[in-house]
Amino acid sequence: MMGFELKLLFRERLAVIAWAGFLACALAAAVLGAAWAERHRAALAGHAADERFAISEAQVAATDIARQLILPPAPLLDLTIGRADLEPSAGATSFFAREDKLFANYELDGPVALANGRFDLAFVVVWLAPLLLIALGLSIASADRDTGLLRQQAAAPVGIRRVAVGRALLRLVLVLAPVALVAIGATLAAPAAEGKGQALALWLLIAAGYLALWQAAILFASTLRVRQEALGAGLLAVWALIVLVVPAFGSATAQALSPPPSRFTLIAEARAAEVAARDAAPDLLNKYMHDHPELLSAGSGEVEAWVKTSAMTGRQVEAAIGPTLASFEDARVRQRHVAQAFELLSPALLTHRLLADVAGTGEARFAAFRTAAASYHRRLKGKITSAGLVGQKLSRGDLDAIAPLRVEAQVGGSVAFGTLLLVGAALLLGAFGAHRFSPNRAI
Repeated sequence: MMGFELKLLFRERLAVIAWAGFLACALAAAVLGAAWAERHRAALAGHAADERFAISEAQVAATDIARQLILPPAPLLDLTIGRADLEPSAGATSFFAREDKLFANYELDGPVALANGRFDLAFVVVWLAPLLLIALGLSIASADRDTGLLRQQAAAPVGIRRVAVGRALLRLVLVLAPVALVAIGATLAAPAAEGKGQALALWLLIAAGYLALWQAAILFASTLRVRQEALGAGLLAVWALIVLVVPAFGSATAQALSPPPSRFTLIAEARAAEVAARDAAPDLLNKYMHDHPELLSAGSGEVEAWVKTSAMTGRQVEAAIGPTLASFEDARVRQRHVAQAFELLSPALLTHRLLADVAGTGEARFAAFRTAAASYHRRLKGKITSAGLVGQKLSRGDLDAIAPLRVEAQVGGSVAFGTLLLVGAALLLGAFGAHRFSPNRAI
């Protein structure tokens, strides 16, 4: 029966054109995503190979030390760019660096490109695949209802329920198969990464759950006694609401309810603290040395005044702007919570977040990177500041003894819960839609 149904489906020229166009979009998204990911990896590799951060075994002055802050490329960056083009993945810390400027020199694309977003395979899954399902799904039952063939099918031994479910599954496979094949091919072509196989399996499961939920909704809508044109218009309205309206309204609501502090306030506070710290540098230095008497016997001679002033100024400025930086992170967290609340209204919003989290390009991983980078900066800054104030030199072994920068995996309970929610909702709605396919309700 499936073979015959497939022949009937592909006799429609528009269906063939739509499916071929979708396949072309999936391939184009994979190529564009891979090209951007390659540029991203090359930029990180260039940053890692920068000789300015090289430290030999010989001891060097603390003021000459700089260390890299690098977030390794995401395992599925080629499939889901996510926030990788918005958030910093590389930075540097040194004797002179401040916590608010750890990522001041990372490059971003133009504002138009950032506003438009990236065309990757996740975009194809979340935005385009439901449209193809809607286009193909209009012929599950509504077309036969309009022509009267549905009554004849109801009298056949197979029954309209089995026919409708079979048609729905066939259309789901036709949409999901290109996505899966392109995703597997793009992942195999990308450089090896730890945990990439497991991430790909979960990524495909999330995509399958999302598309199955759409197909279940289309199956349910096909039981309504409306004409094919009305059914198509209604499904397109639902698509626009779920994919466009709710995510945009959720983003605006998150910004309105949890606005971050002004960047100008941060700059003003930093400048005021810097001026005050320069004026009070001698007193600050005396207090610091009083709190750390062990440094009095660790020096190797006179230390230039500008080193002492820079060290005390940096400490004072970071202490002054610390609450403002914490406010920025608190606002990010609150915004993320508001956005996740809207995920209950928009499976598209939930799916995109899940795909990004699994791919390693979600907001949670970048937030963990910022937190880990700030923690490492404070540990390193404390070490080299103490050494710089007394003219002590440090070796590579001294720096390697500091706890390294670590970013823990962010795929956890929220991803598992979201995936189960998608799959469970698809199964329940699909079962309900199939149950409604009876002669008394569907014809």
